[in-house]
Amino acid sequence: MEKQIISFDGITGHKLTLSPFFYNPMMRNMQPEDIKVLIEAGLKDCTAILDGDGTHFNATVISPEFSGKNRIQKQQLVYATLGNRIANGTIHAISIKTFTPDEWHQHNEES
Repeated sequence: MEKQIISFDGITGHKLTLSPFFYNPMMRNMQPEDIKVLIEAGLKDCTAILDGDGTHFNATVISPEFSGKNRIQKQQLVYATLGNRIANGTIHAISIKTFTPDEWHQHNEES
C-alpha cells in the first residue's frame, strides 16, 4: 500500500492527503487529474478543466477569485497552487486559461 502524506496547503490552509509522488518527481509523471486536485484545493470555489500527456498540460480554470484581477495576476494565483512542481520538472509545461464565472458563461455563449 502506498504511504500517504498529510500536508497543509499554504494558500488556503486546507488539509490535503497527497501521494508521495507529489513530492518526488522521479516517482511518476503527473496526470491531469493530479493537477486538477492541486488547483481546486488551492483556489476557493474553483473549477479546473485539464488535459495533457503527463508532461504538457492545458488548464482552463474558473474561479470567482479572479474577479478584478488582470491576466498575469490570475495566472499567478494558479501557478501558486502548483508549488515548485514546474521548477523541479514534475510539470514540464502548462498552458493556463483563466475565467471568472461570468467570463466563462459569456465565453460559452459565444462558442
